[in-house]
Amino acid sequence: MSLRLRLSLLVAGVMCLLIILASTARFLATPSDAVAEARSNLQVAFDVLPETLSAVDALGEAGAIVHRLSHLRHVRVELYGPDDGLIAASREEPALQPSRRLLALEGDTWPQPLVKSFEAGGQLLARIRVVPDARDELAENRRDLHRDVTLIGLFAIVLGLLVFWAVSRALRPLERIHQALVAMEEGRLETRLTPLQGGDLASVGASFNRMAIGLEGAVRERQRLLDKLLSMEEETRRMVAHDLHDELTPYLVAMRPHLSILESAARNDSHLERFAPMLSTVRNHLDATVTRVRHLLESLHPPELEGLSLENALAELIRQQRARANRPVAIQLTCHPDPLPAMSATAASSVFRIVQESTTNAFKHSDCDQVDVQVIVVGAASQRRLTLEVFNNGRACDQGLGTGTTGLGVLGIRERALALGGSVETGPLAEGGWRVRVQLPLEDSPAQATAVRSSFRVSPGEMPRPGPGVSGDPVLPDGAPH
Repeated sequence: MSLRLRLSLLVAGVMCLLIILASTARFLATPSDAVAEARSNLQVAFDVLPETLSAVDALGEAGAIVHRLSHLRHVRVELYGPDDGLIAASREEPALQPSRRLLALEGDTWPQPLVKSFEAGGQLLARIRVVPDARDELAENRRDLHRDVTLIGLFAIVLGLLVFWAVSRALRPLERIHQALVAMEEGRLETRLTPLQGGDLASVGASFNRMAIGLEGAVRERQRLLDKLLSMEEETRRMVAHDLHDELTPYLVAMRPHLSILESAARNDSHLERFAPMLSTVRNHLDATVTRVRHLLESLHPPELEGLSLENALAELIRQQRARANRPVAIQLTCHPDPLPAMSATAASSVFRIVQESTTNAFKHSDCDQVDVQVIVVGAASQRRLTLEVFNNGRACDQGLGTGTTGLGVLGIRERALALGGSVETGPLAEGGWRVRVQLPLEDSPAQATAVRSSFRVSPGEMPRPGPGVSGDPVLPDGAPH
């Protein structure tokens, strides 16, 4: 609820409270007023009654008196005959008195009726009874209360509208500041405030613009440093992978022929036959070590990122993941548009590794048989956003805790996305399955377009070199060239 609406409702509430208080005060004052009026008019009406009536036409004369007193307020004059039957009254309605509870609350007592009897020769001719009546006073109080409530209500409406207008006018600059803050919260750091009216507000607007300029610069610098950090991380991974490939793999592969010779000698020489099982064990360990080193090389710097576009690298990754799965798994890749637009090398590498980590977690930590990968880029060239979704239909298990083969894990995925100014949503869905959803902003520039294309090529200086004593590229036991 907005502040101006709150203030308007506050004014209306205060006015309603005033109406209630005024009504309560008038309601409590009603008995006292009615008692005072009834006592005064009761005595006046009784005093104007004649002392005697004509014996010839007592009832007619008394009826004329009652008729003349019909305009008298706050009392009811009643005429009774010799048989105590009601003959005439100054008003048709019976006399009314205030509530006994209100009278007791105010400490007042309702006056008793006054009666005057007319006799002639010891015989009763007529009796006139003057009864106090609060009807007039109560009707007046109701009219006054209705008038007061109407006036106060109209005043409350007018005052509420005036307060709403004044507050709206006063809060207009604050609304502009709020809209600017919301825009900055949504990532539009270029938002600025136009000059605000008023001395204090003008200084607030200027301070806000200075803060926005400083924040925009800080965010850009932070983004530049994070991008550099991720780029250095990828470069470090590439260097470590090349060092492992150049320095370790050739020696491991070169050991294979020597072990084959030793195994052959052990089989043909009875003196060495007892060493054959140990040589076979060493050969198995060597094959496992070579396979493990190959997997480490692929995780440190996947060869799919060399010489391929992002969509082709993802397709190759999915082909390898499908081949490595220990159960039948259907993996579907969707890229829109195809081919994907140019993006920075850091963004492309992050998308590749997030898909790699998400699919690995799906295989290792769920019983899924279907994985859907969607990479969608939308928006204009200057405000493109990439949406990456990896969904598997398996049970959740501990997919949120898995670390996969890349060492990223969900925490690493989140850090990569946040470092690029994006957002991450991970978790099970109500209809079943697990989803990883990442949104990344893509800044389009010629430098980035050049960077992403060059990142998918291997310069001659980065080509793996054979180790000492080994000519050409070594061949691993499964026939995969390195």
